Amino acid sequence: MAFDPTAFTPAEVELLCQECGGRCCFCIPYTHSMIDIEAFVERGDVTAFVDSKAEHAKLLHEFQFIAENWQQISILDAKEQAPYDIPGWSTEDGASHYFSCSQFDPETLKCSAYEKRPANCRGFPFFGKQDPSDTSDYLECLLVKEAKRRLRNQRRRQRRDLEAKLRRAGGVKRAR
Repeated sequence: MAFDPTAFTPAEVELLCQECGGRCCFCIPYTHSMIDIEAFVERGDVTAFVDSKAEHAKLLHEFQFIAENWQQISILDAKEQAPYDIPGWSTEDGASHYFSCSQFDPETLKCSAYEKRPANCRGFPFFGKQDPSDTSDYLECLLVKEAKRRLRNQRRRQRRDLEAKLRRAGGVKRAR
């Protein structure tokens, strides 16, 4: 089984997310505007974005959740709510839209729809990638920081193991 530095137990996720305070929910960047999302839900058609019926159902469910729970906010409100850089602030093509979520409780810093949250939230911040090295930590996400730390430690162990094998094989001195 391959080492996956992005694999966290539910308890680890809960602890790291509590430490962060839910920064990923303060201001949510998304590729579609609320007008687009509501149109997709109304038509019930997202076939342009998916290849299978199962993917269609999942994406439609995500759009329904977003339409019911997210509120689109202006870039000025987004910058005020998120005192950190978010990808897309400076996009000239206007590809990013910003949202707040009614399911995020700013007092408890928890999602009240955690088990029902959409894939966009569920997959954050890795979205299925096992290599965190190219994952943006624009939110200073503690999951990303921990995954990168784990990956560095794994690489150090691999390098030490290789150096030990080389020393045993031919007396190579340890590199510093």
